[in-house]
Amino acid sequence: MTERSTRGPAVVILAALVFASVSLIPHASGADLREGEMSPPEPLVASANVLTADWIELELPEMEYDIDNVANTALYTVTCADDPDYAAGAQPLEVHHRYWPENAWYNPGLSPEDDDGGKGNDVAHINIVYRIFLRVPTPLDEGSHYTVTVDPSVVTVGPLQAEFGPAAPTPVIHASQVSYLADGPKVAYLSFWTGQGCIDFSGAATFSIIDDSSAQSVFDGTTVLEVPAAEDTWSHSDVYSVDFSDLTAEGTYHVQVPGVGVSYPFEISEEAFKDVGYTVLRGLALQRDGDHGLDDPAVTHWNRSPAHLDDAIDQATIPGAPKDYYEPSELAAGTRVDLVGGHMDAGDRGKYPHNSADACASMLSTISLFPGQVEGLGESLQIPESGNHVPDLIDEVVWELDWLRKAVANTYVDGGLPFTLRPNGFGYEGYTPDTGATDRVFYDASHGPNRSETLLAAGSLAMACNTPLLVKYLPPSKLEGYRQAALRAFDCFEAHKDDASFWASEDDAGWYDSYMPDQTFDDLWTDEMMFAAANLHRLTGEAGYLEWVESVRPAEYRDWRVWYWSHYGPPLYGYLSLYLDQGASQELRDWARDGILNGAETTLVYDWQTYDRTYGAPLPWHAETMVGWYFTANEMGFPQMLGYGVSGDETYLDQLALNWNYLLGTNPLSRTFISGLGRPDRRPRWFVHELSQRKWAEYNNGMGGWSEPPPGLPAADIQDGYHNWWLDDAWNAPRHDKRFPAIEEYPPLYRYHDSWTVTDEMTIERMSRNACTVVPLVPTALDEQPGVTVTSPDGGEKLEPGGQCEVTWSCEGLVGNVRLEYSTDGFETSGSIATLTENDGAFTWIVPDEPSTRCLVRVGGIQGGPTDVSDGFFEIVGEPEEPRPASTFYFAEGTCRPGFEPYICVQNPGAADAAVKVTYMLG
Repeated sequence: MTERSTRGPAVVILAALVFASVSLIPHASGADLREGEMSPPEPLVASANVLTADWIELELPEMEYDIDNVANTALYTVTCADDPDYAAGAQPLEVHHRYWPENAWYNPGLSPEDDDGGKGNDVAHINIVYRIFLRVPTPLDEGSHYTVTVDPSVVTVGPLQAEFGPAAPTPVIHASQVSYLADGPKVAYLSFWTGQGCIDFSGAATFSIIDDSSAQSVFDGTTVLEVPAAEDTWSHSDVYSVDFSDLTAEGTYHVQVPGVGVSYPFEISEEAFKDVGYTVLRGLALQRDGDHGLDDPAVTHWNRSPAHLDDAIDQATIPGAPKDYYEPSELAAGTRVDLVGGHMDAGDRGKYPHNSADACASMLSTISLFPGQVEGLGESLQIPESGNHVPDLIDEVVWELDWLRKAVANTYVDGGLPFTLRPNGFGYEGYTPDTGATDRVFYDASHGPNRSETLLAAGSLAMACNTPLLVKYLPPSKLEGYRQAALRAFDCFEAHKDDASFWASEDDAGWYDSYMPDQTFDDLWTDEMMFAAANLHRLTGEAGYLEWVESVRPAEYRDWRVWYWSHYGPPLYGYLSLYLDQGASQELRDWARDGILNGAETTLVYDWQTYDRTYGAPLPWHAETMVGWYFTANEMGFPQMLGYGVSGDETYLDQLALNWNYLLGTNPLSRTFISGLGRPDRRPRWFVHELSQRKWAEYNNGMGGWSEPPPGLPAADIQDGYHNWWLDDAWNAPRHDKRFPAIEEYPPLYRYHDSWTVTDEMTIERMSRNACTVVPLVPTALDEQPGVTVTSPDGGEKLEPGGQCEVTWSCEGLVGNVRLEYSTDGFETSGSIATLTENDGAFTWIVPDEPSTRCLVRVGGIQGGPTDVSDGFFEIVGEPEEPRPASTFYFAEGTCRPGFEPYICVQNPGAADAAVKVTYMLG
């Protein structure tokens, strides 16, 4: 395997505590903004597309064909003036067909009452795309243009034009549409399902990789049949691999397969996933709530107003019995507390403490295991805080931690947390403008407090204090706030653990306290307990927290999984926290490490059954029938990332790269599942996202708005193809179940639809875990070294004991928090001025009463990093001494006989030098 010099594992535990000296990529904005521009969707029009030299596809959005006539070959004619085989027109040898609700565009109306030109007033409108596939009698000529005419008895559509050549890439070659890692796996695939069969690629024996800059082949290889259609569960197709992993030269390329065509272009780069990380990690920032800094066009093209600046009313303070809806006068009687900030949870704009804490834990886990990569990303994400000399991923987790701290510290239920913060009425905000609903409620009386939310928050806040990079960069006062909130939350649980009346009932608690199978309601918080107790033990050193861990330790690793096949979330955070806790027993830490590796391994093999990896990413058999909120980088990638972090096993690292290649184009649909990445016509647009729907309506009504969702948001990549029942207006109702063949015959990976379906909705914790899995694939910290320069005291100063001295310094690049020291003997010995202080360039020092003329100050990064010392000695002056008269002393005793060593000792008790004259006489 190729050695990876820049991607290495996370340095396990102890090494993670030693910080490299690095320099951050500077903040760029305005004209330097790397974020892509918005791209409006292409209109839904009929088209003809050459798939291979033997197949032409007719794409017919909302143009239903006649099911009885569609397969009649005599009703289609293909002509081409430049190709003699088609000059007089030719009929196809066979016709296949299928249709599916492939997308559901947002309603462009500004309110739920708006009727979209007779389509109805649901939030989205389902579009059925009808596809007809023609197998032609002789191969098409590359570079020629063909015309397809269809008899009206099939469908009413005019002549359609199709080109076969490099100008029209074919979707049957599934390559990443973004980039491949130079020293990582690079595989594309050939496959295509036609509804009644699949395209035969047995004649496509070879491939070439073409350098776009020279139009020359730089790599040649042979295709390999990986899975025949009869054995392929996922796409019902013959699947051929195109492996060019040995090509490592950086550049822009495409795959060329004779008789098939060319792929969409892609890059090969050692920093391939740094660009992907820019989009997906920055996507977290674009989900911010509050005074988020996203109203600046220099920060993002998707700029919007600050939101929910009056969050929120604490429900526990509203008089009377708790309920979901309150009259304005009732709300006015409650207490408004500061809960501004955090991230919007999902497509809706609520905030959910469990998801908030989960998102924090995933980012903190990543920062703990991969500090070099986090500092390598540095401030390159161009978020509002870029330029503050703190890595951007740390700034992002701080944005959520600050909200979580307030949720614990500012509310009135002893630090206990509920299911959600939502609009009054416990609903959603729908078409509300981007400023958001007002008078939202923190539902800690009717839907909380809950054990799971409270404990997970305690664990995440404590984990922040235990994460070395956060200690390096954050002000001590901020970390202390997290510590106090973590203790308050855990103390709340401990104080009320046996009082059932304190906690929400099972019916009202929300799903985090009620979805665990085969356990009682009172045991459902055990994974959050381990996570919280492990981090509080690591933070405080108090042995009692480990007793809590032992009290809930499961016999089997899978016992804690909310769904038996899922491997991510609180259990893994708990295992990692125990593994990192050097105060825990070696047996417990080994058990925790094995738990992480168990989670990682079961993303590849489960119950002794190896998952299919037909298109690179693991395809778990349970997802065929248990689809919902499925995101490969979350479900599969996050456990693999942790497994790599604690083991260094590059099997997991390579799998992470393959997962991302799948998400960026190597899947059988040749599309990407991340907004803003890949071709504009092949990336998600219409998923559940209230803000995007509202902004789309503004765009359509000439009010600015957005022509597509913000970049970096994930779409579920395995779906079941069903729409929510409430898309039921006159347009949507007849399209709900409109598909052919029947859904049971549809290959699982073809059931994707880009549409408003809640079971495919991203949530902030899934989004965070999804995004974090790209971090191990980015380069580590930059080679350019930072520096520190002491500017005062810098030599020659005279300081009075007890006085104030302004110690000042400047920094180049990334240093983090700093330590300040002084010495009165040229640093043969030293004393502390401040062991940890913010790197703000100045600190007021109370000068000690240690007079000396050889004083120096030293400024340096904590736990390693650059340092600098005063250029010259300064003086700490002592009390002025009264001059003493000259004295003469006579020594009459002593001997100079051989064997004796006469000596005179003169001591000077003053601070000033004294002259001594010694006169002696022999005889």
